[in-house]
Amino acid sequence: MTLHDFIAAITLGGITDNLAFNTKIDMLHISYSLIMFGVIAILVTWLSLKSRRTRKWLSGHPTVVIEDGNILEENMRKRSLSVYTSG
Repeated sequence: MTLHDFIAAITLGGITDNLAFNTKIDMLHISYSLIMFGVIAILVTWLSLKSRRTRKWLSGHPTVVIEDGNILEENMRKRSLSVYTSG
């Protein structure tokens, strides 16, 4: 799951929550927002599947931090990670 997918799932959950439990907002407005965000999320996912540049911009690229059983400390520093724990 990419960061985009995670954010889309959380946002759609929030909109659906408002649809189910918020009685002060018109159901039609919440339904429109749910449909529009769903369409946008599907469009962005489709674009990231069709275009490498879009996929790289949305998902970034992975960083290897363990290779052949060895911790790559330089790569961990680039991602602001630490081997050490407090305690």
